[in-house]
Amino acid sequence: MNGNTHDPVTDKYYSRKATLVEKAGKIVRLEIAIDITSEEVENKIIRQMNDIIQLSNTAIMGALSIENPDESLKYILSYAGEKLGCHRTYLFEKKDNHYVSNTYEWCAPGISSMKERCQYQDLMEFKEVNEELNAHHNVLVRDVNKLRLTEPAFYNHLLARDVQTIIISPLFLEGKMIGLFGFDNPPTTEMENISIMTKLLGAFLSALLRHRNNAIILQRMSHRDQLTGAYNRHAFEEYLDGLENVKGFGLSFCDMNGMKLINDNEGHEAGDQALIRLVEILRIELEDEEIYRIGGDEFILCLTCLTEKEFEEKIKELQKILQKNNVSVSMGSVWRPAKPSSCRQILKEADSRMYKAKQAAHETRADLSLLKV
Repeated sequence: MNGNTHDPVTDKYYSRKATLVEKAGKIVRLEIAIDITSEEVENKIIRQMNDIIQLSNTAIMGALSIENPDESLKYILSYAGEKLGCHRTYLFEKKDNHYVSNTYEWCAPGISSMKERCQYQDLMEFKEVNEELNAHHNVLVRDVNKLRLTEPAFYNHLLARDVQTIIISPLFLEGKMIGLFGFDNPPTTEMENISIMTKLLGAFLSALLRHRNNAIILQRMSHRDQLTGAYNRHAFEEYLDGLENVKGFGLSFCDMNGMKLINDNEGHEAGDQALIRLVEILRIELEDEEIYRIGGDEFILCLTCLTEKEFEEKIKELQKILQKNNVSVSMGSVWRPAKPSSCRQILKEADSRMYKAKQAAHETRADLSLLKV
């Protein structure tokens, strides 16, 4: 028999060659076996490395085809978990000096999520693990029971997650550890290969996290008024477009009185501070997502899930707080039992009421001026 074979007794690979020869008048079979174990092992390692590289490249290419960085991160976790036969794959992100939280998780069918139970985890509880990760080393546990005496805190943590084997890889960006990439219950036969793959994917995952963070900052900048920190007109329009049917929709159009006087007499910086202070006062009674600056000294307040009486009481309370803080604001408020079919119409109505309130405020100030004369 010619070819390469594996001998289970010696656990070696041989290249066998056989031929028939004549000896003492008889035809006998001559077989030569050459030990090629080192060569075969080397080839096997090369094949495994090629498989790892191909799997990593496929995961990265799939993630790059997804525009949303959040979804890209989820894709890598699910792809790697499914292909490698793990129970869970996940990302932990550093929240403080040595605290991490599970922000992304993929679970195989029938496997319970542990994400909610793994928030604000103190890595200092696992001293040896923490040291290995900070030294840029992967942590591989092939048998959780071996940790019972050497690392009891980590042993109990893994038992609570029903973990028998685990691989954890640190994620670094610009020399600082920003998180962890992990696999729960990977096949023991694949642990070395998975550990290598985490190194290949680690830099890409770190870059994706940075991309996601930058996207959040850009989105915030595009939705926030840079002066007051309130949401802007763009955010308001998105809010209206995405608003589902609600019971009780109240809107108040607000215009800060006396802004021209402040700007003329005290300067524009004082005017800016007045607007900032207005938003700070509004936040005493309102949630952040209920306040929108749509331009200049104009704001819109959106309140949902309130009865008409509750909405009117909320507006009255706001007016009292503003007066108490010596802030003059003209308000035009409108309430509907549900989200109106035409938001433009309700805006127009609120704007009209605000204008009338502002006219009344002007007349009151004019009357007061005459009295002083």
